[in-house]
Amino acid sequence: MAQQNRNVSGVWNFYKVADKENPHLAECNECAKTIRRGKPGTAAKDFQVTSLWDHLRSKHPEKYKEALSIREAQRVKRQKTNEEEAQRRSLYQLNSQQPKLVDVLAGSNVKIDSNRQAELERMLMYWMINQMLPYTTVEDAMFQSFIHGLNKKFVIPSEKVLRTKLMPDLYRRIQYKLKTFINTVLKTADYSMSCDIWSSVCLDSYLGIIIHFITEEFERKVVVLRCLPYNSAHTGDSIKSRVSFVLHAWGLSEAKLHCSVSDTASNMKKGLSAFTWVPCFLHVLNLVVKNSIFVQSGVKLLLKKIKKLIKKLRTPTGKRLLDENQCQDSTIIRPTDTRWNSYYLMIDSVLNKKAAVTVTAQDPQLSLTTTDQMTPHDWELLAKLSTVLKPFYVTTKCTEGDGVFVSEVIPNVKKLVKEITNLTMPGIGTLKSTLLAEIERYFVSKYDVEKQPHYSIATLLDPRFKTAAFSGRHTASLAKEMLINEVLERVQSSSDRSGPSDEAPAENPEIEILPTTSSQSWESVLDCSFQSTDDEGYEELNTRVRREVTTYLKDSKADMTCKPLQYWKSNKCVYPNLADISRKFLSPPASSAAPERLFSSAKHVIKPTRTRLKPDNVEANLFMAKNLQAFQGCDFDPCPNEFCPPNSENGPRPQSTMESDNDQPTRGSDSSDIDISSDDDE
Repeated sequence: MAQQNRNVSGVWNFYKVADKENPHLAECNECAKTIRRGKPGTAAKDFQVTSLWDHLRSKHPEKYKEALSIREAQRVKRQKTNEEEAQRRSLYQLNSQQPKLVDVLAGSNVKIDSNRQAELERMLMYWMINQMLPYTTVEDAMFQSFIHGLNKKFVIPSEKVLRTKLMPDLYRRIQYKLKTFINTVLKTADYSMSCDIWSSVCLDSYLGIIIHFITEEFERKVVVLRCLPYNSAHTGDSIKSRVSFVLHAWGLSEAKLHCSVSDTASNMKKGLSAFTWVPCFLHVLNLVVKNSIFVQSGVKLLLKKIKKLIKKLRTPTGKRLLDENQCQDSTIIRPTDTRWNSYYLMIDSVLNKKAAVTVTAQDPQLSLTTTDQMTPHDWELLAKLSTVLKPFYVTTKCTEGDGVFVSEVIPNVKKLVKEITNLTMPGIGTLKSTLLAEIERYFVSKYDVEKQPHYSIATLLDPRFKTAAFSGRHTASLAKEMLINEVLERVQSSSDRSGPSDEAPAENPEIEILPTTSSQSWESVLDCSFQSTDDEGYEELNTRVRREVTTYLKDSKADMTCKPLQYWKSNKCVYPNLADISRKFLSPPASSAAPERLFSSAKHVIKPTRTRLKPDNVEANLFMAKNLQAFQGCDFDPCPNEFCPPNSENGPRPQSTMESDNDQPTRGSDSSDIDISSDDDE
């Protein structure tokens, strides 16, 4: 038919040439009327179809619409053909060797440029690592169809190639990049560390070790060193040996380790005591709540009743009854003993649905006895618990991020005490007093955060708080003296390192040591005109440092929206010594939430369908996923052949302690929830 030729108008589906002798005439297939489309004797290429379209539009409107549809289909087909032709032409430019005509016509893959293939493989690996997908993803037929739809030239690597070549090579490159970066930055900076232990559903334990430091550009970096497989007894000595092994493997000096943050479990406290252990603020905060409110008998009985009620409400029958009782959101949170604030969230969710829960609990279909029903006194006590627990919930949410400094601990404790003291709800006097007593016990008597330099100096160096965050002038003055002494010690040590070291100096080059004979008196020895230039230099340095610290503290504190690192970057020329030392004291996080988040991500790697995944492969997946996020945009260039990866499974392993050889139960649970463990003396 005529419409099969893309150069012939679709209108010819409804016309035919009248006869060969009069090609300028066309006959309508519908009414047999002859339409003139040009003058007699005109060349065929000069004939027009405008008159044919006009006849259809005026005499046969339905056929006219059909002709328009055919014309549009022809236009789309021509456009697609032109795009395919342009793509075929581009193949000649991208490939040095001209493709075969039969391959182009058949639409088969043409060999891709090697650089482009490598770039697409890298993008594929980054995506799989970020989403923590199994390597078998590339074997999925629908995935392959999707990729080929995007780029037919890309050769998808097989699962074996990913597992044995591409991923191990990327793992090695990331380790080389990180080790080079860390060792370069930490030549002039101190670092801090956060640690925790976790056990998976496969009963494999892992020791998470993360370091925190601040670069010369005052950028905070969080680097995952290891998620070390740890299937042995979790004793303090064992933890210490493994941490030392990891730091040594990464070339990190223990002398530059400022402090280590972990929970208050006795084994972690003992294992990290050699690395200046600092308790996790959030764990201590939840111990305050646990040992003050949840130990009261009335509260225990109420929570037990609420748990039983929630168990009934979370059944299909309970959910249906809640929906029937006009509960817009029938979701009720079930508490978890190892998760922060879960009891507050449970209480809040029940109080928000009080009316619906009350009616539903009385329904006989739930089979609740009279003693299991919520009484008005229970609801009143539940409201009181929500009131006193809310400040702890808000404080926890504000301090659980990676960007929270240890300098925020003292201000948050002060703010928490003030908020609890100002609570005016009747009938909560006992709850308030027990909470304040536990806060005093932990943050003053036990850990005394305002007198610990890791907290107090960091608080002074935070331009948002300075001395205003302390509870009194005495502790603020002590913190100021600690800051001055720390700056003096740092400046002196820097001067000693930068001084001449080729020859060993004499014990005191300015003192002439005279022979002591019986004919000499002590006066002749002591009567030398010796002036202690070192003492004079120290006094001058002391005066200069005190002036710098005093000027900084007298300056008005910054707004709460101020970013401390940005402040020190802008004022490093004004307060050079304080800016330098701020990189040390602002490096620790307020909590050990970073390794907790690492283990939470592990749930995306260790799934019910991947329980046979080896612990070393779990570590590799987590290591690459976290550090690719931390160093987004970095190019991981090939590493030298002689490079020994710090996390290599063929590398040296730490010596196991005698306890490690015993098959003892390991600390941790089968989830990544945060374990609110008690102190070693409780």
